Amino acid sequence: MKDTKWYISRAFKWLLLAQEKGGGGYSMGFSLKRGWRQPYPETTGYIIPTMIRLWERYGWREALNSALRAGNWLLEIQNEDGSYWEPEFRKPMIFDTGQIIFGLLSLYRATKKQEFLEAAIKAGNWIISAQNEDGTWTKFAFNTQPHTYYARVSWALLELWKETGINEYKQAAIRHLDWVISQQKKNGWFKNASFFNDGKPVLHTIVYVIRGLLESSIILDSKKYFESSKKAMIALLERLEKDNILYSYYDSSWQPISKEKCLPGIAQYSIVLFRFYEIEGKYKYLKWAMYLNTYLKRKMLNLPFKPLRGCLFGSSPPWGSYLPLMCPNWGVKFFIDTLLYEERYIEDFISQRFNEMSNKLPSDLDPHDFRLETIKSHVNIKGKRLLDAGCGSGRFTLYFKELGAEVHGIDISPKLISLAKQRVNDGTFTLGSVTAIPYPRNYFDVVISIEVLQHVPNIELALREFYRVLKPGGVLVIIDRNPISIMGALKPILERLNKWMYKKDDPFRERWYLSKTWREFLKRTGFNVEIIKSIQKTWYSFDRFYFIKASKPVIPDEEEKIHP
Repeated sequence: MKDTKWYISRAFKWLLLAQEKGGGGYSMGFSLKRGWRQPYPETTGYIIPTMIRLWERYGWREALNSALRAGNWLLEIQNEDGSYWEPEFRKPMIFDTGQIIFGLLSLYRATKKQEFLEAAIKAGNWIISAQNEDGTWTKFAFNTQPHTYYARVSWALLELWKETGINEYKQAAIRHLDWVISQQKKNGWFKNASFFNDGKPVLHTIVYVIRGLLESSIILDSKKYFESSKKAMIALLERLEKDNILYSYYDSSWQPISKEKCLPGIAQYSIVLFRFYEIEGKYKYLKWAMYLNTYLKRKMLNLPFKPLRGCLFGSSPPWGSYLPLMCPNWGVKFFIDTLLYEERYIEDFISQRFNEMSNKLPSDLDPHDFRLETIKSHVNIKGKRLLDAGCGSGRFTLYFKELGAEVHGIDISPKLISLAKQRVNDGTFTLGSVTAIPYPRNYFDVVISIEVLQHVPNIELALREFYRVLKPGGVLVIIDRNPISIMGALKPILERLNKWMYKKDDPFRERWYLSKTWREFLKRTGFNVEIIKSIQKTWYSFDRFYFIKASKPVIPDEEEKIHP
């Protein structure tokens, strides 16, 4: 499986193609029966925040330009009363207009251009003018019936209230949210969550309700909306734990109606799990979100035919009843969103893996360990301030201290940091990541990283952090696995058999690099490479390692400013 960013990039390019075909708005999607569909205002609205997140995350100017093009298109097609039309039904719709508010507000926040805020206000005014006394919408609702998945409209109104301070938006949102939770059964099920009056909501709209309530509860600091959202989230999580997947349709007892899978709904639910993980910190949520993302990565199409490269079908199998043989743009949008969450929390996942492995890792180190002997023969650490970056349980740190170094250690695993503190009395140990080292610039004489970078998703970010905390002239030592070894050949097999630290369905795998790649990494991050050589315990050992010694050049202060 490729890096998460690769999937994000492919999906992003597909959305750019969808926008090209839509003439400014994003095409509804690509159908094997009908080809590219017409531009879709509703989802164009909520794709815009995704584009802005991509611009902020990666600096992709194309993403910002795409968001601006989509926003300008939305300004052009807005009706005088502030509403937006649903293109297939040719009439203004509450839900569609609500989703467009997300995009208009995102562009206003990114650009401060008043026209986007003004359009959002016009849209919000139209929505609240059409609301029924009980908080529902029916006149401009799909199938002219109230829907609990319009909780996403309430969320949009609350975002508008946050930006403008206009209390009418808040009150309209609360009226609707109160009606939504009145439709919830004790088991977490929501009535009126379907497009139709059939009691058969698709996962896509079920999660619309859950997310709308969740995000609204955060804005309002409302326990009742949060608990309502959580009740439904937990009901689906119990199904996921039982079935190892979520299906397209459930009945009011949360029993699956078919074995089809709604891929956009799975992506949406993964986002919900990430959001609950952010709030409650329960690893179970993170684990299942990562699991679902891995499933979705396998479903992403990567065919030579551009319309089927970087997208997902609405259903699995593709001929399923939800959007048969079609790749909808919102499925790709939610796929990108959940992968961005994965990137944000992948180190938390790795940390938990190390917590789970902490009792299985070797407890003591042979004082004549070949890696330690190699370090001693090439680096003088006596009297030096040394960072053991990814110190684990402090096995190596203890010997660095005995060799006369002032030792500091960081690790992402709380359990391993606790063990390190017990092992090394006079060391300083801190919970932290090698991609965000909690020390100031030019602080260490030596940074040593042993079998750590193979576990780091963004290795260049880690190397830049090593560069930052090293003093000019300071020494970096890296010892990492060599893929040209017996173990390197066995590793992929063991991963597939779930006999490795990371399992076959995990979102991350250890990355072992060749010496040429190491040189490229170090050169790009500013280091002078002094030694790269292969080392091993015996000539017949399964494992081989690279010993790498590099140094931070002594450069004028003004040159160093270029390094983050």
